[in-house]
Amino acid sequence: FVSSGPTGLALDPSRLGRLDVVHFREAVRAAENARGAGRMDEALAAYRRAVEAYAGPFLPEAAYEEWALPLRRRLEDEFRSVGERYGALLLEGARHDEAIRLADRLLDQDPADEGAWALRMKSQLVRGDRSGAFRTYEQARVSLRATLEVEPGPALLDLAARARGDAARRG
Repeated sequence: FVSSGPTGLALDPSRLGRLDVVHFREAVRAAENARGAGRMDEALAAYRRAVEAYAGPFLPEAAYEEWALPLRRRLEDEFRSVGERYGALLLEGARHDEAIRLADRLLDQDPADEGAWALRMKSQLVRGDRSGAFRTYEQARVSLRATLEVEPGPALLDLAARARGDAARRG
C-alpha cells in the first residue's frame, strides 16, 4: 500500500483497491448529476449507493489525529447532506419505508440529527402512523437530551403536534 520515492513515502492508489470514500463521492456525484437532469430513479439509486458506501467516520483508528479531523468532519457533513437530499426524494416519491430505513441509518451515525428524526416522523405521519410518529418524537427528545443536552427544535415540535392531532400547533 505504501511506496517510497524521491519525495518520501506515499500511498500507492493502485494497490489500495476500492476506497469507501472514493465510492461514496462517486455515487454522490452521479446522484447529483442525475437529479439535475431530472432522472429521479437514477438519482435515487445513486443516493442509495452513496449511503451504502459510507462506512462511518473516516479512519476511526485515527480518531484523535489532528490531520484526519477536517476530512472526517467534511465527510460527516456530506453524509448528512446526502441523507437530507435522498430523504426528500424518497418522501416526494412516497417511498416511506425506504425513508424510515434511511432515517435509521442516519441516526446510527448521529443520534442527534434532528433532520433524520424529522424524516422518520414525516414518513410515519404520511403512512397514517401517528402513534409511531409520536413515539419517534419521544425517542428524539431523549436522544437530544442525552447527547447534546437540548430540547427538540421547532420542526420536531410541529411534527409532534401533528402526531398528537393538535391542529392549533400546526397553524
